[in-house]
Amino acid sequence: METSFSHEALDHTQRSIRLTNIPPNLSPKGRIQRSIKNAIFATRSDNSVTDTRSLDYTIRQEYICLSYVWGAPSGTHYIDLNGRKFGVQKNLWDFLNNARTMSGSCGKKFWIDAIYIDQDNVLERNQQIQQMGEIFAGAVEVIAWLGN
Repeated sequence: METSFSHEALDHTQRSIRLTNIPPNLSPKGRIQRSIKNAIFATRSDNSVTDTRSLDYTIRQEYICLSYVWGAPSGTHYIDLNGRKFGVQKNLWDFLNNARTMSGSCGKKFWIDAIYIDQDNVLERNQQIQQMGEIFAGAVEVIAWLGN
């Protein structure tokens, strides 16, 4: 039986988010794959970041935000997050599938709310929603995905 993905807890004492890059290859199971990493969200002028030893990286680097329509639930498509199964809606799956084949996307870091916010954790979801304006403002690029 395949294990489903479970989000690692974010540090709620700091402005933490999750980011990832988009690998071009499919997983061994033929699914789009991504590797999620926790990070501290720090604006370019923010010097309040203190302890980053337990984090994969601190965000003082470039990342891209995705803005898209979640759409009506029309069946779940599965991707691999850190090697585990995770369900997404068709419109997001279409974006991920297109992005993995675009040469300019590989190696860039992305923030996508439906994947990087633990939708089952009300505290985390509320905290992430409160900092969405800063997350989008700190991005070097925002992609508006309208679908195929």
